[in-house]
Amino acid sequence: DLAQGQRMPSLNFSVGMDAERGSSASGTVALRLEWLLFDFGATSAGIQQSRQTLAAVLDDQRAEVLLALADAAQLFTAAKTAFGRFDSAAINLRTAQDSARMTEARQAAGAGSLAEKMQAQTALAQARLEHIRTKSQWQAASGSLSIAMGLGASQTLSFDPAEADDDSFFDQTLDTQALIDEARVRHPRVAAARARLAEAQARSKSIDAERWGNVTLNAVAGRIRTSGYTDLRDTSSASVLWTLPLFDRGVTSARQREVQGQIQVRNAGVDDALGQIELQVWQQSQALIADRDILREARTVRNSAELSLRVSSERYRSGVGLFSDVLTAQNVAANARFQWVEARANLLKSQFRLAASIGRFGPLAPS
Repeated sequence: DLAQGQRMPSLNFSVGMDAERGSSASGTVALRLEWLLFDFGATSAGIQQSRQTLAAVLDDQRAEVLLALADAAQLFTAAKTAFGRFDSAAINLRTAQDSARMTEARQAAGAGSLAEKMQAQTALAQARLEHIRTKSQWQAASGSLSIAMGLGASQTLSFDPAEADDDSFFDQTLDTQALIDEARVRHPRVAAARARLAEAQARSKSIDAERWGNVTLNAVAGRIRTSGYTDLRDTSSASVLWTLPLFDRGVTSARQREVQGQIQVRNAGVDDALGQIELQVWQQSQALIADRDILREARTVRNSAELSLRVSSERYRSGVGLFSDVLTAQNVAANARFQWVEARANLLKSQFRLAASIGRFGPLAPS
């Protein structure tokens, strides 16, 4: 607004009184108009410089928003992980309860031993302990996320425990080069660096234009009244003035050399921002691909472990299996569920990080 205001005329109103001892006094009322008619592009360059400065500030603000959302995303994924572990602990607890009831029934029928019953009770106690621990962790993570969302720490949050596994998700390809090209255009850090470069270039144009001076219009219209005279005298004048600097002791040349140095630095800043963004997108893309593969394998391990647990339980219930096999399968299934929860959370983090490295507000799914 200040830069654009240079193109507008200014109008001033003045009232004055002059008096000298032994002489008459006079009063003056006047309007003065000043208008910059032409400055060889200096004002336009100044407006462009101001616009680029504003653009750089806004892009910096967008980059800060990305960082703030990235922090919130970390809290979100931490809460989601804690909820997933709590839900898995609840499943493990139900499995341990089923095993304990099964050993009690077999002992009551004379087909089971006291040692098996005690082993089942020990596994049940461990499952309860883990359930209590994961519940506490979930409540703490939920409180942190609620505070970050502007809610109370006691606000109840919930996640869907039954998330469907989309097989097509694992078959999708990730076009890393397309994401890099997108980031080079839209990421606010790159945009801010380019805006600062354009700001310095506009400043250079402004300094060049200042060498030719400016053309201004000055006009004054007023009325004067002198003591002792009843008549009022109207006065007015107008002038068009071209001010051309001839010699400024090398100040303009020094300013131009300074801004040329800034242009070189900011050109390097653009290249640096592009390189950093490309590296981040590449690294986060590879991390996303790896975490996606890890989640696929973790899902396979979880499904296999749960199937093994069902088979071991049925064999023991039918009297052809050992309870030690049930306990082993139970522990493997519990660990597999926890690994699957961690892998799912890590993939979600990678999606958020990749989206942030591109300049999007995530999460970002491969497509």
